[in-house]
Amino acid sequence: MNFSSCQPQSSALVTQHCYFTTRVTRMSTIGGIVRPRALAVLRLSTNSNLIGCSTGMSAGFVPLRILSTKTATRLYGSVRSAP
Repeated sequence: MNFSSCQPQSSALVTQHCYFTTRVTRMSTIGGIVRPRALAVLRLSTNSNLIGCSTGMSAGFVPLRILSTKTATRLYGSVRSAP
């Protein structure tokens, strides 16, 4: 199969798909094999975690550069405490 032009070279290859992702999905559904798809999901989640780590983003936390380093001063203090 010629991937540059997406044209099959013989009539025996007509039933095959010319895109790699379609072929992987097709392989994963024959006989219940799920490994190619599972590996793709694992690779995507790993890459997403690496990108998030390099930009200062992580799940549930804010980057340290936007946190305040000083406490805010209060304009009006309480004159009396609770009764």
